[in-house]
Amino acid sequence: MPVPDVTGKTEGTARTMLTSQGFQVQVGTKDSGTGGTCTVGSQNPSGGNALYGSTVTINLTCA
Repeated sequence: MPVPDVTGKTEGTARTMLTSQGFQVQVGTKDSGTGGTCTVGSQNPSGGNALYGSTVTINLTCA
C-alpha cells in the first residue's frame, strides 16, 4: 500500500491519515520546542509502499 506523506502535518492529522489507510503509528522522537504545536518533521518509511498494518514512525518537531 502507498504510504501517505504526512510531513508538516500535526500529530493528530498524521495519525488520522495513516490509521485510515490501515497503518499503525508510533512516535519516534519528539523535539519539544517553546510552543505547543507539534508537526511531523520526518517519517519512516518516508514514502513508497508498505504492508497493510505495518508501523509508520513519525518524528515530531514542536514550535
